Amino acid sequence: VHCAPCFAELKLLAEMQAAHELPQLVLVSTDPLSLREEVQLSLEDYRLQATPGWQFADPLPERLRYTIDPDWYGELPRSYFYRADGSREAHSGLLTRERLQGWIEPSNS
Repeated sequence: VHCAPCFAELKLLAEMQAAHELPQLVLVSTDPLSLREEVQLSLEDYRLQATPGWQFADPLPERLRYTIDPDWYGELPRSYFYRADGSREAHSGLLTRERLQGWIEPSNS
């Protein structure tokens, strides 16, 4: 809710999802549960409310971040790309269309 780059990324993801350019997308909000309504409104603003998603519920977000990825220190946006073999690639910072397409294309071949 308080991450300006995250909103820019949501806009890009929404555009690409509407154009069917994305494989399965799952969103995770690191905002506290007390901001659930604001998170939902943001998803509606970008027409992403039907996209599978999760929201941090632990009062210690550091613990959840470490469980997800011990190398993640809370920088946002944070993205993970999962391959068919279960391996993943982490990306911190704003995604670009080119970066997303570069990751998606090899996985479709």
